[in-house]
Amino acid sequence: MVRTFSLCASFLAPLLLARTSEATVHTVSPPGGGGQFTTIQGAIDAAAPGDTVLVMAGFYPPFVLDKALRVLGVGPSMVIVSGPQSTIFSTSTSPVAIAGIAGAGFALVAGMRVIVSDPGPTCAGTMPVPAMAVTNCAGPVALSNLEIDPGHQGRGIQAASSAAVILDHVVVTAPPFPCGTLSIPCCGVPCVHEAIWAAGTNVSLNDSSVIGIPTSSAFQVDGPAQALVARTGLQGADGVTVSTCSFLGGSYGEGGGHGLEATSGASVRIAAGPGAFAAGGDGAGGGCGCFPPCPSGPGGNAISAAGASVLRAPDLNLLPGAGVGTPPGPCTSAPGSAVGGSTVLAATAPLPSLGASPALASPGSVVSLDVRGAPSSPYLVGAAGAPGFLPIAGVGGPLLLDFATLVVPFSGTLDSSGAASISIGVPPDPSLSTAVLFLQPATQDATGLSLGPAVPLVLL
Repeated sequence: MVRTFSLCASFLAPLLLARTSEATVHTVSPPGGGGQFTTIQGAIDAAAPGDTVLVMAGFYPPFVLDKALRVLGVGPSMVIVSGPQSTIFSTSTSPVAIAGIAGAGFALVAGMRVIVSDPGPTCAGTMPVPAMAVTNCAGPVALSNLEIDPGHQGRGIQAASSAAVILDHVVVTAPPFPCGTLSIPCCGVPCVHEAIWAAGTNVSLNDSSVIGIPTSSAFQVDGPAQALVARTGLQGADGVTVSTCSFLGGSYGEGGGHGLEATSGASVRIAAGPGAFAAGGDGAGGGCGCFPPCPSGPGGNAISAAGASVLRAPDLNLLPGAGVGTPPGPCTSAPGSAVGGSTVLAATAPLPSLGASPALASPGSVVSLDVRGAPSSPYLVGAAGAPGFLPIAGVGGPLLLDFATLVVPFSGTLDSSGAASISIGVPPDPSLSTAVLFLQPATQDATGLSLGPAVPLVLL
């Protein structure tokens, strides 16, 4: 059954308009494209907190976002932001760097493709830069509808010492290595960096696809921090074979990365939902031609926890990475595990999640919401004009919505399969363009109230 609502009737239009009525929209386009600025950085420098930077189709150099702004591209197939990787000869910055967002506001980057170009997979003696970096932000940062190519060396997204990062409809995929097999081993140890890494930063990850850079984990959370994950495919990368590059010859295999890796006091709740899984990467083979035989790498775990806690949904698909051969024996290695660590526990019922389609909507369009959770359980969907972060005692997961603007426009009971569909009609009002709304689901089951990851809804 699909429940249909009008955005105005749900009291959401005033929320959206309140966020846009006093904001200025600064347009960016390539030269001759009619925009007020030709670089994203120029628009950011001219904007005031709360404004919007609207980026038209084109190729753009890196930018630094240090204000509470919304930087909205018209889509990842049309807006490309790229920059080079650091080398021993030059130091680069991330193509998109977000730093120092004040606690009174929030930053949003959406609707673009971010690319790091590099010469290859071997570390060049410098610390590789991530494609997107979030650092020292007291206010929440939202990243939505993004395609990220981190190159062979750096991370896709790196978040450190920040209050909260909300990720939705994010795809992180590194290019394939030109080496790493027994026939063509890499000469030198590749840079091993996770596709998404968060340290001391609370994270919401929803409706995304994340593939680790070879030999690395897809998503690593280092505490103290909380993370909510749903509707996301986490694929640890396969290991690579590395040559010893010596006159003795031989090569050894690196292990596969983990799907989800939690450490250092992190607390993670990972739900299922459409497209969700956690998978370890396969281990790489070592060379039996050296003496003693060079070791092969083990398979990665679907979920790994060390000094951290993970609550996984019982319906989440867990796929351990394969080892090499059948151990024990020379050049063989063990497969990974579905769960690595005694602090990974299974929930007694499915955890809540929310999907919104399309990721970038427009005035006059229809937005479909898909709510999932425990069968026949009560649910609600909260909405706010800004993101937030508020742990609530006795509730599973933090509130990721701004409490001052929070409303609950949708509620009901999930069906016997644990699903509910909501159709929202967005008024054809041009003033709603560039407006942003944040949604978060909650369900109530025998264990209490649980919250799922947040969903930014962007109108263009």
